[in-house]
Order: sequence, then structure tokens, then C-alpha cells
Amino acid sequence: MRILMWLPAICGLITVYATSHSPACEVLLPDPAGGCTQWSFCDPTATPIARMVDVPFQDEYLVGAPFAAVNLSGCSACATAAAGGGAYQLYPGSLTAVPARCPVTPPGATWSCYSLGQANGNTTAGVRASVLAPEAPGGEPGVRLVFGGGDGNRGLVHTVRCNTGHPLRPLNSSVEYHHSVDGFSTEYVVEWTGDAGCGTPTPCPPPPPPTPLPKPTAPQLAWQQNEIMALIHFNMATFFRNGDPGCDAQNWPESQKPASFAPDALNVSQWIVSMKALGVKEAVLTAKHGCGFLLWNTSTTLPSGAKYPYHVPDQLNVLEQFSTAMQTAGLGHGFYYSLTNNFFLNVNGHYVGKGALLPGQQRVTQAQFEAIALAQVTELWERFDGLNEIWFDGGYTSDMQVQLKALLRAKQPNAVGFNGGGISPNPARWSGTEGDVPPGGPDIWSTACGDTDWGAGAPPESCPATSLFYPSGTDYTLQSGDVWFWEPGPTDGGRQTLRSLQELISTYHATVGHNTVLELDFAIDRHGLVEQTHVERYQQFGDWIRQCYHGEPLAEGRVVGGTSVVTIPLTGSGVFDRIMLQEDQQTGQHVRGWTVEWAGGGELTWSLFASGKSVGNKRIALSPAGMNITATHARLNITASVGQANITLKLFSACPAE
Repeated sequence: MRILMWLPAICGLITVYATSHSPACEVLLPDPAGGCTQWSFCDPTATPIARMVDVPFQDEYLVGAPFAAVNLSGCSACATAAAGGGAYQLYPGSLTAVPARCPVTPPGATWSCYSLGQANGNTTAGVRASVLAPEAPGGEPGVRLVFGGGDGNRGLVHTVRCNTGHPLRPLNSSVEYHHSVDGFSTEYVVEWTGDAGCGTPTPCPPPPPPTPLPKPTAPQLAWQQNEIMALIHFNMATFFRNGDPGCDAQNWPESQKPASFAPDALNVSQWIVSMKALGVKEAVLTAKHGCGFLLWNTSTTLPSGAKYPYHVPDQLNVLEQFSTAMQTAGLGHGFYYSLTNNFFLNVNGHYVGKGALLPGQQRVTQAQFEAIALAQVTELWERFDGLNEIWFDGGYTSDMQVQLKALLRAKQPNAVGFNGGGISPNPARWSGTEGDVPPGGPDIWSTACGDTDWGAGAPPESCPATSLFYPSGTDYTLQSGDVWFWEPGPTDGGRQTLRSLQELISTYHATVGHNTVLELDFAIDRHGLVEQTHVERYQQFGDWIRQCYHGEPLAEGRVVGGTSVVTIPLTGSGVFDRIMLQEDQQTGQHVRGWTVEWAGGGELTWSLFASGKSVGNKRIALSPAGMNITATHARLNITASVGQANITLKLFSACPAE
């Protein structure tokens, strides 16, 4: 067994050509000497099953030749996986019979089965391949095929060497463990020899036309570069309970009264002090949340023609104060208007309820509710122009899409629309989580497959017909337990606690450090202020960000071009424990693969620090377990790129605040 702390050096990792003229079990690669070489694994007589044992652990491996299935008849634990995989590791636990191609079962033993990789399925999709150079002068060339998709982050590698005139047969097997900041992966390497490894010189097909890269709008790019914004929760729920809606049958006798929204010391400038301490450059305020209460004095009406009564008192126009103060402070601002819930109008989950109304609720039809909502967002977007961001929590119904799209383009063409896919000219998507690395990570893309996509997104090659620039945002609470509206803490006789600084640091790395905007909650208290304990935590978090990432880096370098490498000498102590990558995305997200390595001493023996596929606005990688690394040089290698990438690498020493 070989235990590796870096990826093995292989020759020119290249995606397998896919052509309409060759079967899916053929591999076509550019030849270093010119032209292309084609390898065929379509001959059923050349697809034996190899039974191998990894000596240190005595684990059995049943491995089919590339693109060949393993006969697992009689292997009970493998029955459900037999159609989809070409290699299996067998542990005691799974055999009910002793077929010719399964291990002999010791008396009283059973077997269990784990897929090592998807090596058949008659498809080259997703297969990575490279030409194998001769092992020695005069030696035999071959091909290396890498398949993923095994259980538990397992992968399968076939190396096939040319042996003219001989059928394909297995030689050796080994296991390689790879380690990076994103965790461990395991590759099971099987070596073969035979005619199938020789290949046939073949003319190269014309290269496919490049997939156009979706480009960001100026508002989308600025939104990503802001990195952290304040998502301010302040509405009727502040005075009753956290929730969406914060109004319910128990508190409605009081929460239905506009006068119940009664901050006695409202001071938006005090909020801004904490925003600047944290380092945010824009904020979004809940103009209307689930109760249906408006933070501005509206002129919109109910179906009866009466004025919509559920809003702030005339002398307390919170949105006017917020908008004026933010502009004076030089900060961007926007509004959250929920189209999902309106307790006052008996609307839940976008639709009007059919049950009995509580006293004070208004009966409306679905069409009337949507007309009221459209009138209110029209008023909001007309009255406050130049918004930076508009939140659509829970999205919108399809029958409102056309009107919302036209309104945004006419009234707020430069606002980023969070959850605004399909209506906003500058959409941003939800990451799919509230604080962790988004689902599908750690590679988070600035692009996605269609305007209803969310989560990690995808590069344009995955969906050229529907791809769009659709950056990711993650909303996160300062209060523990996913509590968005202010709840009393110990200093106010309550039990609500705050996230620790370490939790916030972890979330920063999972979001901002993985190409996702962090939308951090500001829960304004019942006085209309940021509570003092919250003030202190925002200050701590902002101080940590500035100390760790806004100072002078230990070293810095830049790569401009396609696949390319830059080596950076380190000065001073040469001790670092984190790296930051940033991509210029003005012409789109270009990088598809990267590694950062380090070396110490005169011979420059390189070791892997981190690797990945996506960079985007920012990618931060930390050393395992906070280990300090002493190096004389660092190296950034862009292993795959679409067009000309422009990437900056910065190395930082350990952060003292941690």
C-alpha cells in the first residue's frame, strides 16, 4: 500500500474525447508526438475479471477490465450494485453462495460489498484519462483511466500497458490515499497489460466549439465582492415571537394592532456603527415579513377600497429613516418583501387560506392578494429608487412572474434579486444551507443550470443550453438556534444566546471562503437598537476578519492565462497555515481545476497543500488541524481553465485571534 500526501504526478490529465463515430467504450486522446491515439475496450473476450488481494489488509477486490462489469451473481450484498459498478471490495458479511468469480467463503463467514468506482455502464462520461509514458527507455506506453463514484469517496484507476499480441490480464493492485483540506479520498489502482493498452494512431476530431461563459452583470459582481451583508430582521415579530409569521392565533389580539410595533429609541445610525464594525457594505431590511405588517406608510388599498391599515404609525416611517441613514453613511441598502406569507390577509405558503378568519384578519381571494402584493412592491420600488438588493424569501408564484419581471426591469434594474431567478436581471441564488458549506460543495460555482437551480451550482459545460451567471448567498443568524428576530438574552431576563466567535469564523470559511456571500442577520431589539451583546460580537467578528485577511499577506502571486503555473518565493519566516485564491470574474468564471503546493529546502520537493475545481470570488483553504507549514516556496497550478483565467494567490500566517 502507498500512502500519499499529494496527488501522484500523471501525464497531462485530459478529458476523454466524445465523438459520434466511436463506441462509448473507446478512449481517444491527443498523442504527445502529434495526432491522437485511440484505445478500445469493447472486445468482450478482452475483459477478464481480476480477483486481487491487498496484502496489508487482506481485503478482496473483484475488478473488471475498463468498462466491463463484474459478475456478482451469488454475492448477496452486491446484488443491488451489480449493474452500476465495475469493481468491488468485499468484507466478511455478504456471500450466500460461492460463484466462480467471488471469494471462497470461510466456514461460518459472510461478506459485505462496497463499490470502488463506476467503471462500466458503457460510457466515457466523466472519465479522466491520460497517456502513460514508457516506464523506462524502450518500455511500453499505455493509458491511465480514472473513474469516480465509489462508496465512501472511493475511486478506481486503471493503468493499461501495451503488450502486443497478448490478451488483457491483470498484474498488480494498490491503494492510494490522498489528503487535502477538503478531506481524504481513496483510489484503488489496478495495473493491466495486453493488446488493449497499445492503442491505434488516429486522426484527432475537430475540437468542439467552446461553451460560451455566462458573464456577470455589474450589480452581481459588486454583490459578490461585498462578501458580507446585513440581513436586518425588524418587524411586528420583534415584539411577539420569532417566526414566519411571528403572528399567531394566541398573540393576534395584540399583534394585529399597528401600535404594538413600538420601538422607543429607534436609531438606524446605531445599527450602522455595528455594520461598519463588521465590515458590511450593504444591508437589507424586512419591509414586510410574514405578519403582513409594513414598515412604511402605504397608500395601497384593500379590495373594499379602504386603505391597507396594517403598517407603521404615520409618524414612524422606518423605511424612510433607514434609506436616508444608509445613503448618508455611504452604504448600499435594499428591502425584503415576503410574497410567501401574510397573516393579516390569511395567506400561508403563497396561497390564501380557506378556513375561518380570526377577528381582524381580512378575507381576500387569491387574485386580490396578488394584486395587493404587486401594488405594494410597485409602491416600494418606486418610492425608494437605487436599491442594491431585493429579497424574495420563498420565491414567488408563477402567475406573478411576468408582472414582477417587468416591474423589476422598469423600477429597479440594478438591484440584485435574491431568490430572483426568472424575474431579476441580476439574480442571486440561495446556497441551500444556513451556515455550512453548501450542498454539493466544496466547489461552489458562480454559475448554475437554470434560474431555479440552487446549492453548489454547476459550470456551464454541464448545461450549456441553460447555464447563467447566478452567484450564491448563504443566510445565517447571529442568535443561536436559527432565531432571526430578536429574542431576550440573559441580560434581558431571557435565555437566547449568540453564536460564538469560533462558530462565526467557521461559517466565514464555509461561505465567503467558498465563493458564497454571507448574509448575516441583524436582529434589532424592541427599543429599535442593536443590543449591546450583539454589538460586541459584530465587533469581534469584524476585528477577526481584518486581522486575518485584510493585512499584508506572507506572499502573493498571480496567474494569467489558461493552464499555467506560478512559483512564489517566501520571505521572512515562511510559516503559513492558510491560502486565499481570488478570480477576476468580469468575463466569467474560468477556472476548472487548481492546486496549491509548497516546498522547503533547496531541492524544491513539492507537497500538496490544497486542490479544487472552483475559485470564483474567493476560495480559502486551511491546513489540516491548523498545522503551521514552513516553506521556502509556494506554487499555484491552474490545471484546467476555460479561456484566460486571472487568479491571485495569497498566503497568510496563522491568525492570532483564533
